[in-house]
Amino acid sequence: MLSCAIFFQQNILVYFSYILVIAVTIFMSRTNAGLNLRIIGENPGTADSLGINVTKYKYLSVLISGFLCGIGGAYICLVTIPTWQNNIVGGKGWIAVTLVIFTNWSVKNDFLGAMLFGILTILGIYLQKYSLPISQYFFDMLPYLMTSLIMCLGAFNKKRTVGEPESLGVAYFRESR
Repeated sequence: MLSCAIFFQQNILVYFSYILVIAVTIFMSRTNAGLNLRIIGENPGTADSLGINVTKYKYLSVLISGFLCGIGGAYICLVTIPTWQNNIVGGKGWIAVTLVIFTNWSVKNDFLGAMLFGILTILGIYLQKYSLPISQYFFDMLPYLMTSLIMCLGAFNKKRTVGEPESLGVAYFRESR
């Protein structure tokens, strides 16, 4: 009966996230706009020379990602913990950044990695019923420990074929190309 609760008794935003993963995967790999966005991430000068409006794509990307981050923050504040607490997010944004780096910027792998971190986050609550002689604080620490471990392993991984976009964090000025 536990599986039914996991899949069929969630908030509407959980189901929205499943649909969003599929939609973004299709958008980024199968549409012209998604491929244009990937080109802009790799080399905005080349995209500009092809007639792609780099500024429009960058602004729309920032607006859409900010909107989705706002929905995620609202979900944490209003659904997960429906009472006010200081530092309610507790560093989960850093886990999201690590997740993107760990999964080589793949939407499908990000989803699977997010599920792994979610399992680690909730593991302590489910294991409390077995009265293990392990502190709850250890289980609370597991996602952050996994994040640190992944970052360390990722720093030593020399075989990475796919990585961050080439022009990530580099300002593009059309006049300077």
